[in-house]
Amino acid sequence: MVMDQSPPRKTLPSPTEPVSIVVTQNPCAISIRLERAVRTPIHEHIQADGQIRRWALIPEMENRYLRVVLLPDGETVHNVFFDRRFQP
Repeated sequence: MVMDQSPPRKTLPSPTEPVSIVVTQNPCAISIRLERAVRTPIHEHIQADGQIRRWALIPEMENRYLRVVLLPDGETVHNVFFDRRFQP
């Protein structure tokens, strides 16, 4: 009989378990950029599942585009990242 030698899998946190986020920049600056993308996006796309994708140009970050994915309520942030593939 062969025993499985693979390392144990990491489990995902439950929806009620708090998740820590590592912030490497000034939290205030991140908040301002996030709000800019949510309030005044240069482009918006609503996905089939109702989630909303919004992009904003962030000049102080070498003119990169920040993508914010919102839940269908339009306020809850699901994901935020700099989108290297976005073309306005």
